[in-house]
Amino acid sequence: MISHSSPIEAHEYEYGKKTSIKQRDLKDFIYGTMENDVNSDVLDYYSHKYKKDFQHLEVEPINKEKMLIEITPIQNQLTVGYTHLVKIKFFKRKVIFNQKQKIHSTDTLIYHVNVNNLSPHRDVKDQKLSVKLIKYIHQE
Repeated sequence: MISHSSPIEAHEYEYGKKTSIKQRDLKDFIYGTMENDVNSDVLDYYSHKYKKDFQHLEVEPINKEKMLIEITPIQNQLTVGYTHLVKIKFFKRKVIFNQKQKIHSTDTLIYHVNVNNLSPHRDVKDQKLSVKLIKYIHQE
């Protein structure tokens, strides 16, 4: 659950209006609360996409200067329980297969998020109710 000193609240933004997050503190908070979900989804994506081509996978650590976060408040019958659409884009991130084959990719992950449940220390139940990957876009 978000504490009262949280830098983001569900009612702060106008519904349907996309906001690019530029404030370092807010960007760090949003990514920090979603980091486990994002890392898991990135590894799952590459594991499924390249499953026949590698035994070892290494993804370059996040460079927050090469990351874009956009947040859009949502109010839709299909997204009951979620308050925002969050788009996280990593530009030119290095992915290494088998410790030698390298690609540079731009990956965009789009989530339904309930910001009222976000916390860096979510339990498994809250995690499933807080963040849901809805689209993964990969470009090499």
